[in-house]
Amino acid sequence: MGIMVEVVVVDERGRVVIPREVRERLGLSKGSRLLLVELGGDTIVLRKLDVKRVLEAIAREVREKGIDLEKIEREIEKEADKIA
Repeated sequence: MGIMVEVVVVDERGRVVIPREVRERLGLSKGSRLLLVELGGDTIVLRKLDVKRVLEAIAREVREKGIDLEKIEREIEKEADKIA
């Protein structure tokens, strides 16, 4: 896949329409999540946010590092009780 260049317009509400060809190629539909990164200057990057892939990566890190999620949950509940 090559690079696609297209001019888009920001509307009065700050919205930008992603061209249909790009939406179809990336599997984007209503409700799809995108990560917006401002690189500085006049450069903005939009990246498809694959929630399933992110959660799988987090789960893998948790397993590899031997993190006890139940212990973390208990600690959070304990702290929440203190401020409630």
